[in-house]
Amino acid sequence: MSPAGTKESFIAAVKAGADAVYTGLKEFNARIRADNLNIHDLHALSAYAADNKVKTYLTLNVLIKQHEIKDVYRLLKTIVGTNIDAVIVQDMGVARILKKFFPDTAIHASTQLAVHNSYGVMEMEKFGFERVILSRELSLSEIKQIAGKAKIEVEVFCHGALCFSISGMCLFSSFLGGHSGYRGLCAQPCRRKWAHGGRTDNPFSPLDLQTASMTGELMKTGIAAMKIEGRMRSPEYVYNATRAYRMLIDAAANDNISTEVEQEALKLLENDMARSKTTCMLKGLDKSIFSPSSHSVMGKVIGKTLKSGRNLLKIKPVEKLMPGDRLRIESENDSKPLSVKVREFKNKNGIYEISANLDEPVRSGLNVYRSGGKFPMDKEISDEINRVFNNYSSAKPANKNSGVPENLPGQWIKERLSAVKEELFVRFNDSGWFEVVGKDKMITPVYSISTEDIKNISVVEECLGHYRNSVIELPSFIGQRDIPLYKKFIDKLTNINMNRWVINNPSQFMFFNESDVELTAGHFLYTMNSAAARHWKETGIDWFTFSWEDDILNLKGISRAGIAGRLVVYLYGYPVIARSRMFAGDNFKAIKDFSSPDGSYGFRLEQDSKHAVIIPEKPVALYNSRKKLMAAGIRKFGIDLSFIKPDEEKWKRIA
Repeated sequence: MSPAGTKESFIAAVKAGADAVYTGLKEFNARIRADNLNIHDLHALSAYAADNKVKTYLTLNVLIKQHEIKDVYRLLKTIVGTNIDAVIVQDMGVARILKKFFPDTAIHASTQLAVHNSYGVMEMEKFGFERVILSRELSLSEIKQIAGKAKIEVEVFCHGALCFSISGMCLFSSFLGGHSGYRGLCAQPCRRKWAHGGRTDNPFSPLDLQTASMTGELMKTGIAAMKIEGRMRSPEYVYNATRAYRMLIDAAANDNISTEVEQEALKLLENDMARSKTTCMLKGLDKSIFSPSSHSVMGKVIGKTLKSGRNLLKIKPVEKLMPGDRLRIESENDSKPLSVKVREFKNKNGIYEISANLDEPVRSGLNVYRSGGKFPMDKEISDEINRVFNNYSSAKPANKNSGVPENLPGQWIKERLSAVKEELFVRFNDSGWFEVVGKDKMITPVYSISTEDIKNISVVEECLGHYRNSVIELPSFIGQRDIPLYKKFIDKLTNINMNRWVINNPSQFMFFNESDVELTAGHFLYTMNSAAARHWKETGIDWFTFSWEDDILNLKGISRAGIAGRLVVYLYGYPVIARSRMFAGDNFKAIKDFSSPDGSYGFRLEQDSKHAVIIPEKPVALYNSRKKLMAAGIRKFGIDLSFIKPDEEKWKRIA
């Protein structure tokens, strides 16, 4: 399954042997900065793909705000009549609209829905998803267990860029500048330079995923598809990566991946012009998964520099250069790599003298990378695009301004706010806070448990036994191996009438199938529109936590849709803005805190449920918004004391 951020990449994927191509339109997709397609492109190219027996999947994998629901419906209406085989979604409001109004369209669960265990796949199956794209941070063993239990299709990433954070659990970009990764605007803070321990580098920048050598093993797990990441990458990248995995999959299907086939595939993948490679966590955590010295997509190493002046770059490459090639020269002193486009050059016995306008002379011995250039298939692809669009008889587009169903947002009858009980939740992840805040009968304690906590269940039971009005919050990631542990814990507590819980992942509904409990959607069970809220309500949710990265205008919008009395808004805390399975062991021990290079803002690294989590140096405080929130109908607020040591004086100040 291959990526297409442009028409050229779409054609390249089909020509290289993809079974399916996934692409996005210019709105509502997680790669909004890619060129993307317009609706006419989608009609023409999906028809071309169908003619070549290739499936087309549309990515609509972002969180949708309340005012956008009607636009999403109209957009979905425009794809009726195209050859779209499925829509990939993150927002359960979008999934609900698809199921209700476009029931013939297949739905795939985006990796951003954070499905990472068999319970998550079962929950997606219950709602009618046909395929789930698993989180990228899983081991081969976990994938095998999940796929083995699945009754619907399971897909995994096999190649391309990785994120520091677990899929669907990163607020880092949003926290820094309001550019939400789940709104298609990720500013890639994990690729930035950060100051820590007296040095400045890129401590959270992972290498790129490559599973070529594990293709046979992956196929034996029972997965339905292997997915190449890269809707921001070039047609050359798409073509080479697709060709390589096509060869490997075909050979594995015949149980015959020879050394020659693997070497040929790896040679193609050398030309993907990307970062160095890792198998991530497939074989267990790759301890060299991070590349602190560089975050850039440098390209393929092709040689070394020779001593050069400012107007003439001299290099000795191991392969021929062509006009139009783009080169990057390894940086010195942690500075930005030097970029050069090859226009005029002389080749003197394998030494290239390239006309360039350099800021300063270049010393010898620096690595030279080819990061792009003229792709030999450019003309063939261009000719094919012209042929496709010249021959395509455009279908009559749907009227985007046509009526929208009245019940589209999925709101329910408004409750009388006077009937809604006011409540202050106080959340913490250190049981010592029970003795401090439990004395205040006006508050509701929310105990955020970790995997470490439930292994010591007697301590948890003792705390909860004294504070019967407590709420228990589950972590956003529960690995496949830990499902029995959590199941036993939850069953034991629900049997003694601990019946108020906060859940943070779709998989966690499966723990409460037959329990009479009150469920709250936590910060990571996203509810940014009333259609999503309606889905969660029908699945068993009673209350909804307002996301840290949402905004007051959207809150007013979903409040007007009738759910103001069901929203919980946290006014204070250190939110978890990224959670990583990769950053463990020595990586974690090496960094305790870090800051921007100028020291103007900083962050802390903590451990939680065996993961590294990033929290801000200073808390988020929204006290001054409380009156506005009350005016919007909010009656339930929260204070988050997680990652703060129990302290009675501190509680008095915060309270």
